[in-house]
Amino acid sequence: MSRLKAKEKDSKLLSPAIGYFTPAIKKGAAVAEGQLVGTLTRLGKVSSVYASGSGGLIKEVAPHGPVHFESMLAEIDTSAGVAKGSAGTSKKQKSGKIEVVAEFPGRFYSRPNPESDAFVSVGDVVKHGDVLCLIEVMKTFTRVTYGGDYPATAKVVALVAEEGSDISAGDVLVRLDPI
Repeated sequence: MSRLKAKEKDSKLLSPAIGYFTPAIKKGAAVAEGQLVGTLTRLGKVSSVYASGSGGLIKEVAPHGPVHFESMLAEIDTSAGVAKGSAGTSKKQKSGKIEVVAEFPGRFYSRPNPESDAFVSVGDVVKHGDVLCLIEVMKTFTRVTYGGDYPATAKVVALVAEEGSDISAGDVLVRLDPI
C-alpha cells in the first residue's frame, strides 16, 4: 500500500489523484497533519491518504465514491487547531475528568510493540504532546497524544480500551484527571 498526502488549500483537503475515495474520518472529528483521511483506490491499487497542513475539526467530508484530481475530500475548520499526529480528541466531563476518544475506527494498542512497555500506565502524569496509545488502520499506526485546551499536565486514571481490541470512532480510550 502506498502513501499519498491530501493537499490543503483554503481549509480544504484535496484529492492528490483520480480514484475511488473511502473516508476514514467523520464530520466533527479532529484531524491533524499526518493523520489518515481515507483511502484512494486507483487502477486496483489502494493508497492511504494523509492530511497535510495545520489541521482542525472536520466541517464536511466527501462520501464513498469516485473523486477527481483536487476534488474536496474534507473541509476543515483550522481555527480549532489539533496537535500534529493526534488521532484522539479530549472531552472534559462535568466531573472534571478528561476522556480521550478515538476519532476513527481501528485497533487499539497501548504499546509501540509487543515487547515494549505501555506508553502510559494508570498513575502516570502526562504533559502536552505525550503519546497515550496507538490506533492502527490497515497497517498504518497513528499516535494518540495528550493536548488541546486542557491543563498542561494530567494523571492517567484508566486505560479503557483493551489491548488489540477493535474500536469505533467515539470510543473512550483513556481517562485522565487534570492536575
